[in-house]
Amino acid sequence: MGLLVIIGLIVFGGIFGEILPFIIIVAIIGAIVWFLYKYMNTEHEVIVSEHKIQEITRISEIIVEGQNLINTSNNVETVKSRLDVLLNMIDRAMEYEEYELQAAGYTKVYLQEQKDFIRDKYDIVINQAIERAFEKEKQAALLLKTDTGRKKRLLRFFDNVKNINWLSSSNVQFIKEIEESNALK
Repeated sequence: MGLLVIIGLIVFGGIFGEILPFIIIVAIIGAIVWFLYKYMNTEHEVIVSEHKIQEITRISEIIVEGQNLINTSNNVETVKSRLDVLLNMIDRAMEYEEYELQAAGYTKVYLQEQKDFIRDKYDIVINQAIERAFEKEKQAALLLKTDTGRKKRLLRFFDNVKNINWLSSSNVQFIKEIEESNALK
């Protein structure tokens, strides 16, 4: 019996001796996989450089300034230019990583929603600018002494606005409606 135990230990020791390096390698790989799994599945505080936050904040300031100008300008070309700048700035902001945007108070979803909103309302915003420009021109025309002078000034305004080559069909139709509602032809 003792001989069987000794033979068993020699055989098992020989097999174990060959398997031991394999077991150690498997254990090391298992430990690495476990560490990576734990590391990847825990939230880590991400440090975003102050420089990137400042860049995103500056983009945000440009967007806000643009929105203010879009909502108040009487110049149709300026409004279109600012709308295009807004879309460009949103595209620039979208180039940042989500965690960088979040550090500055934004998300890609929010920015995409804003971009979609601007695109959806583009013609309406241009029409509002046309209306503001018309109201300003109308006030200036009222200061003229003669009806003929007032009418010529407004006709010149409509001719100038109609000659803007990038206007959409919706914008052109809006101009015609204003012109007709003011009995100018």
